Amino acid sequence: MTVPKNQPFENINYLAEFALLMHNPEDQKKQITIKSTVEKKIPSSTDPLREDMEKRLKEKGVWEEFSTINSRSINSKINKEKLSDEMQDFFDMYTEEEEVREIRQSNIKKK
Repeated sequence: MTVPKNQPFENINYLAEFALLMHNPEDQKKQITIKSTVEKKIPSSTDPLREDMEKRLKEKGVWEEFSTINSRSINSKINKEKLSDEMQDFFDMYTEEEEVREIRQSNIKKK
């Protein structure tokens, strides 16, 4: 489950839900892991910067390479630095950083 930072009340609700689960004797063998990361995101399709970014991709002659994949895939490549240095620098001009929290429940490993 991924929870954006800009939704603090929802974070509290998720944590409360997990805390309630932990009171169930059967769930005492479970643990909660909260991972917070900062990810880069390209402009959404409704953002005016998106049009400029697409125009410049066409001018660079790489539009075909990126037009067939969705924003989530491009964001993943940017965050994992799986692009050439030139393209990484290009997308860095358009990305915003966003803190993302993942909350996971799993079984506690037996020792």
